Amino acid sequence: REALHGVKRAQLQRKIEDYTTLLRRVEMLEGTPEADIQQLADALVEVVFRRGEYIVRQGEVGKAFFILYQGTVSVEAKGAESTRLVADPDKGPEFFGELTLLQDLPRWWTARWRTGSVVAASATVVALVLDREVFLRVVRRAAAAALEAPAGAEATRVYRRDQLEEVGLLGCGRFAKVSLVRCSETRQTFALKSLLKARIVEQKQEQNVRMEKMILKTTHSPFLVRLLATFRSERYLDFLLEAALGGDLLTIYGRHDFYGSAEHARFYVACVLCGLEHLHERHIIYRDLKLENVLLDARGYAKLTDFGLAKFVIGHTYTRCGTPDYMAPEIATGAGHTSAVDWWSLGVLMYALMEGALPFDAPNSCLIFWKVERGIEHARFGDASAPWADLVRELCKKEPSERLPVRAGGARGVFEHAWLVVAGYDRAALGRREVPAPYKPIITGPEDLRHFDPDSSEAPQESKPYEDPGTGWDADFEDPRGPASLD
Repeated sequence: REALHGVKRAQLQRKIEDYTTLLRRVEMLEGTPEADIQQLADALVEVVFRRGEYIVRQGEVGKAFFILYQGTVSVEAKGAESTRLVADPDKGPEFFGELTLLQDLPRWWTARWRTGSVVAASATVVALVLDREVFLRVVRRAAAAALEAPAGAEATRVYRRDQLEEVGLLGCGRFAKVSLVRCSETRQTFALKSLLKARIVEQKQEQNVRMEKMILKTTHSPFLVRLLATFRSERYLDFLLEAALGGDLLTIYGRHDFYGSAEHARFYVACVLCGLEHLHERHIIYRDLKLENVLLDARGYAKLTDFGLAKFVIGHTYTRCGTPDYMAPEIATGAGHTSAVDWWSLGVLMYALMEGALPFDAPNSCLIFWKVERGIEHARFGDASAPWADLVRELCKKEPSERLPVRAGGARGVFEHAWLVVAGYDRAALGRREVPAPYKPIITGPEDLRHFDPDSSEAPQESKPYEDPGTGWDADFEDPRGPASLD
């Protein structure tokens, strides 16, 4: 099974490299940053059409952008053929379907691209298909970059790494340490996540770090820790982030014994639900939901943090990653997974909040995976008939398509479940942070670290000095301009 997983992963990586090379040659994407090209390559899906099938119909609302990969298509205007496009590896790739996606972009931008119906003209046609939302996110950035900042755009400022003074340590991970830092000019405080470049290259995590930056740049939700800027130096890559000083749920629950409190669990589950919904709407899988990665801000609202395992995905991905206790069975087996894995993890997190233990807890990962394979039905519930237990079972269905938020209605189905509906949350008010939190952490000032107890000995160390591999993997990481405020 592990060997098969490795073969699938290698095949997928080769495909993505092929797609990346192809995308660099697409006329419409000229000048697109390499980070965006990588994002698009990860999101492409191969679709086969038979002769005579309509790929794009003139006048219909567009749902995707197409790149001709193999075969020949006919472009028709008002029912008559106007031209034929042939996939030729020696020429720039042909593309279509873009105009129906670009109706609300400036006329000068959309006028450059063709319109009409597109029909498969050869026996088979293979097209690389890019979802509407991912395509628009990248192309809008390209169009906006060609214009001055539009009226009403968010105010920005340039952050300077040399103005940041360390206040104290917030936490440590395998590749990074997170410090509370103070701006010497404004006295504002932020979280600075510093990653050792040597460790990143040593563990072949370059693409994951680039992906983390892309995801943080393209998300903006009160339920996610926000990125302000990124910096690059000889030894480090730095993420300048919003500082949520209320502590993480594991620490908070341990200190205040909130385990079993439905009032607290409902609020935190609702916050996490909103954060995951924001990510999934953008085709982002989080894949690292656990108590330690849910932070509270000064108002007591929960925010997801640490996007090192997050990924843009349309369709399935095969990377085996995450924390075993929270890992969905399809990740554990390497069978391929979608954003449905995050709903499984939410069910595990909810169980932990209510039971004070993990449903698949075991001495080692092999036993954990065995329990995960057996299913949530074999977990011990203090009251198996309680509404919260029913919701956990709905989230932890073994078949991904049967998990409650994956079914018709999406995340709304969780909000309408008997256990959560009694809270009467107004989702719009929750998004505006107008719903009172059940617990508001004591924070005396912007430099108060009382809710954090990191072990400095866990800070990552270089096994050897960083040697630039010459691939330019971090060349465009420096991005000091970001939002002027966190409102």
